[in-house]
Amino acid sequence: MRSRQEQNVRCTASNPNENWLEERLSTTGYKWTRQACWGYRIFDFWCHELGIAVESDGPEHDKQYDAYRDEYNMRRSGILVLRVRNRNEEDVKNALSVIAAAERWKARRERLGLNVNTKAGRRHLVSGQQGLFDGDA
Repeated sequence: MRSRQEQNVRCTASNPNENWLEERLSTTGYKWTRQACWGYRIFDFWCHELGIAVESDGPEHDKQYDAYRDEYNMRRSGILVLRVRNRNEEDVKNALSVIAAAERWKARRERLGLNVNTKAGRRHLVSGQQGLFDGDA
């Protein structure tokens, strides 16, 4: 996984789409890490404080598969994955507004019941549970 991450870092250093997005994210006041590993995923941009990943998507992305993985990350660890199409100002504007209003990752994990340290104490979220994203979980 590390070798793939290093390869991505080398390739994206000159990627105009990711550099464009990095400029926009730098205005948030949070620290963003490029090509960050999380389990078996490598996120384009990652903010640990907020628990938010931002993915820069081109036309080659499988939207259905991406949605499945993003939902899995949210249910498993409280990570929000925001998707921005390459050089799409409206998408980045929406992402920046979500980032500005986002609660801290630790608070989100606690609200979702994901901060329990023991396996027996962890409340696994199941698909179809009402109120997962609006604070009613």
